[in-house]
Amino acid sequence: VYGLTEVYGPATVCEWRSEWDSLDDEEKASLLSRQGVPYVTQDELTVLDQETGEQVPADSETIGEVVMRGNQVFKGYHKNEEETNKALRNGYFHTGDLGVICEDGYIALKDRAKDIIISGGENISSIEVENILHKHEHVTAA
Repeated sequence: VYGLTEVYGPATVCEWRSEWDSLDDEEKASLLSRQGVPYVTQDELTVLDQETGEQVPADSETIGEVVMRGNQVFKGYHKNEEETNKALRNGYFHTGDLGVICEDGYIALKDRAKDIIISGGENISSIEVENILHKHEHVTAA
């Protein structure tokens, strides 16, 4: 599941699909690590290009900002209109999280926008670095 305080807790679930039953454990774990699909209380969950505001293609590669709208999205930050206006724009709650839309329509987080590592002009996801470290036989926690 995935959620934030601004949506009163979990807002998505990686709903199991029967076609995953026959996959090996590594493939299952990879699919289940995604944030999935919206709860029924959400009107919409998508990923938008940060420059154009358009939905990114469902290609598991094009990164944008995860946004949502629906019944459980907050109305604003208490006595903080400036931050409220940053978070609630164009009819969406802008999470500050970067993600992709997978080919099957599920979303997968890549990183918090503020946690992206920029090196040599490249954007590097701290989550991807952690995932690689976890695969090393001598690393127990990252």
